[in-house]
Amino acid sequence: MSTKATKATLSRRGVTLIEVVTAVVVLGIIGASSLPVIIGVSETYAQSTRNRASFERAAYAMDRIVRFIREIPSGPAQGTVAITSAGTNTLRLTNTSAIQLNGTDLLLVTASGQSAVLVRNVDNLQFTYLSNTGVTSSASLPATTQRINVSLTVEGVELNVTALIRSRLTEP
Repeated sequence: MSTKATKATLSRRGVTLIEVVTAVVVLGIIGASSLPVIIGVSETYAQSTRNRASFERAAYAMDRIVRFIREIPSGPAQGTVAITSAGTNTLRLTNTSAIQLNGTDLLLVTASGQSAVLVRNVDNLQFTYLSNTGVTSSASLPATTQRINVSLTVEGVELNVTALIRSRLTEP
């Protein structure tokens, strides 16, 4: 093979300016068309992360509420429990401990009067007090409550549960 043939072959391997510009334009079109997809995926991930965090905070608060309800002691009279105040968003016991909504903060108040925030940004908290039939409201006579339905909404995440008072389960 001659050196002229080799030089001719090497010179044809180069890329022209038109080919470079065409490649850049094609890559730009592909990038521009995939950008909305990438943005959508990242926004969905961010929203999913916020929802999961809200759910975890709401689930923690609901767990503490259910534990509080289950551990309500028996009242002074036979067949009663130690509930003194039964509001739609407040549950107070005879030993002054309570679960209450204060603005958008859900508070657990101990018998010594100390309060701890269970969760912030509460949209809704609702207690429904039921007698032994499970249907009849016992809000007017909170000491006769057998179970409590709780509905808690935190940043759009809604949790519902029915909790039984353990001290009522051992009574005849």
